[in-house]
Amino acid sequence: MIAIRALAVWGLLLVAMVLLGWVRERFVRRWLGEPTARQAGTALAMIVVLGITTWLIGWVGADEPAEQLAVGLLWVTLTVGFEFAMGRCILKLSWDRLLEDYNLRRGRLWPLLLLVTLLAPILAAWLRGL
Repeated sequence: MIAIRALAVWGLLLVAMVLLGWVRERFVRRWLGEPTARQAGTALAMIVVLGITTWLIGWVGADEPAEQLAVGLLWVTLTVGFEFAMGRCILKLSWDRLLEDYNLRRGRLWPLLLLVTLLAPILAAWLRGL
């Protein structure tokens, strides 16, 4: 049951991230420019991931830290898989372009979002006192 609910929450996270990316590309990038808009979008995405996870962690039913970490690992795996599948198969992006987002030295914060996603269930359970 935990896995099914974790998948459902990841689906909600995915929809939220796609909407945030659309808003960033459609509106925010014009005002802030590419690098700053991407960083702001990633920071906002971290807040949204933590917010949604905190809201729904009780429903997921991952009561133990090991279960919470497993949920976070599932989410990160699905997210990276989705990103590369979408990037390569649909958007036809090169591997170099896809890997750019992992370069912290160039101001890319994507790895930090993945870390937050990994730890979100544990942090959310702690915040909710579960």
